[in-house]
Amino acid sequence: HLLRVLLASGSSVRVLARARPMSAVRCPMSEGAATNLELVWGSITDSGAVQRAMQGVDTVFHLAACARPWARDPREFTAVNVEGTRLLVTAALACGVRKLVHVSTELVQDPVVDRTAYQRAKRAAEAVVAGYVAQGGDAVIVRPTRVYGPGPLNPANSVTRVIDLYARGLFRLRIADGGARANYVYVEDVVDGLRRAAECGARGGAYLVGGENLTLLQLLALVGEATGAQHATLPLPRSAVRLMAGVAELGGLLGLTPPITRAWVDLLSEDRPMASAKAEAELGYRPRSARAGIAATVAWLADRVSAAAFRP
Repeated sequence: HLLRVLLASGSSVRVLARARPMSAVRCPMSEGAATNLELVWGSITDSGAVQRAMQGVDTVFHLAACARPWARDPREFTAVNVEGTRLLVTAALACGVRKLVHVSTELVQDPVVDRTAYQRAKRAAEAVVAGYVAQGGDAVIVRPTRVYGPGPLNPANSVTRVIDLYARGLFRLRIADGGARANYVYVEDVVDGLRRAAECGARGGAYLVGGENLTLLQLLALVGEATGAQHATLPLPRSAVRLMAGVAELGGLLGLTPPITRAWVDLLSEDRPMASAKAEAELGYRPRSARAGIAATVAWLADRVSAAAFRP
């Protein structure tokens, strides 16, 4: 989403991307934007690739991350999120980058307990960025809340996966969280926040970029409103879900991928309302309503299904 917006604005963009099939970047290139798009294949953990990507660059948007609920080797979170960021800021200093926009997460926003390896790594990455600022670099941190909207239905897009499952009548079990609230933000609003942070974010500043605070039931009700079909869900005691998550973690030792862990069960059960007041006041950030964002997401999911049905 960010890439499309930058290319549409006429910016020349260089992307550091892991070596994947060209389908991963087919959409922006198929829209005639290849003339101002350059690809550098490599990992954020590869210093040589990072250096190549940063040469002659004015503004850097740092979105690369290990953003999963679980990894067989927890050191992967540190290698990507912390050491990758360290390589990035080192290259930024060497290459004279004017502005760095570091994408973090609201999961490090105080007050919070770092329950997961992901949280701990993202907090440590912010410390690396603070060190970069102390050395003379100009960086701003953006902390999105729970992002949803069009995109790959992978673990990093878990809210949209829930929306998709509920819309199809397949989301029937949930954690009995006592009405815990979370903040949900539409993906295009996050992109708007990122661009605004690059343009006028305060050096060394941190901005939470979110949308509306909702309970899970309120979120599902909006999905039902958009689809015209409400579905009943069964709340499971948190202790029972933690037990199942523990079993799933044992399966992880056998090569399976746990869909959730005990730490994430605890995190998802916390009441965590958030506000984007600072971003609204200093950046002019104005997110859309959850109703509008969820309706757009449901429409995209329906189009996705229709396109698949008519694919030759």
